[in-house]
Amino acid sequence: MTPDDTYDSGCSSAVVLQRAGRWDLALDALPDVDDAAVRRLRAEILADRCWWQVTGEDEAEAAADVVAADSEVMAGFIRAQLSYARLLFDRDVRPDDLARVEQGFAAPELAGWGAFWLGVTAENIHSDPAAAAVFYARAAQHTNGDLLLESYVVRHQGGQLVDSDPAAGIALLRRSLALRAAVGARPAFAGAAATMAQVLPDGDLEAVLWRRVALDAARELRLVGLLGQLSTEAVA
Repeated sequence: MTPDDTYDSGCSSAVVLQRAGRWDLALDALPDVDDAAVRRLRAEILADRCWWQVTGEDEAEAAADVVAADSEVMAGFIRAQLSYARLLFDRDVRPDDLARVEQGFAAPELAGWGAFWLGVTAENIHSDPAAAAVFYARAAQHTNGDLLLESYVVRHQGGQLVDSDPAAGIALLRRSLALRAAVGARPAFAGAAATMAQVLPDGDLEAVLWRRVALDAARELRLVGLLGQLSTEAVA
């Protein structure tokens, strides 16, 4: 859930594996060079793994500290994601987590990704959907061809619309699924599948399918947080 446009071909295999939810393999695939881009990608892979598998938080924090020597903006961005997860899931919240979130996502250099994360912070931490919508709209204007970012933006825009305009909301959620599939973001695709299962009418055969897709991926990739949201009975 971070920008990867600065990575050269030496990091491309690691990026592909990260998006596929194969974080340990992604770490092994990182080039063995002393390079700022590699240090940053390592920290991002660890933070991403922590988000989905709820493991290795201390390692991710330490990797972000290493990145700080190259870019305090990127280090703050990665730290903010770790803090956001603690706040969102009420997991070992630290006194400075909210400050780290609000500062880390606000750097102008982060453009669309920063705006997106400020949006989910407004929506999920501050319970301010109106402010979140403004941030999502801003992020949508700065995707610059980043299909993964677009997938996150339209997923949350669709989530905001689904109650007032179900057809429009579900259309955006479908676009999110398609975009995540296009870039090989399997954990993110599983999350979007779980969302689709929730918003479709009870008993809908498509909803059952999406629950099964989400659960299969969550089990295979050990997506601890997503597994907690899904029940075996719901997809039996």
